[in-house]
Amino acid sequence: RVLAIQEALVLDTSSNHNGVDDSKALCDRQIQLSKLIHDMTLKVQQKQKKKRKQAKEKRDGGISQGIIGAHADDAISPRAVMVTSSSNQDVKYERSVKLAIEKHDNNEIIHEQKQLA
Repeated sequence: RVLAIQEALVLDTSSNHNGVDDSKALCDRQIQLSKLIHDMTLKVQQKQKKKRKQAKEKRDGGISQGIIGAHADDAISPRAVMVTSSSNQDVKYERSVKLAIEKHDNNEIIHEQKQLA
């Protein structure tokens, strides 16, 4: 890419590309171009470092994992919480109510049997 850009600088002296001044000598334009390319490369490297850091934080669990791991003796358990979808909430609620009523009825039967005995 750099060689192609340098060749384009040699051939194209009529227009101003990437802030390179065509009125300067070819050597000066190549130096200026190399500085522009170096700056561009540094910006790309900084973006890549930032992306790698974000990916590492995401992979390592980020802030929540840091909070959980901060106090090993006070470990938060369980580390995952399952939330019922809204479509299943009514079914689970009705099931729990039914189980509670059955348990209550069974306790009443046992209590009545104890009173009769």
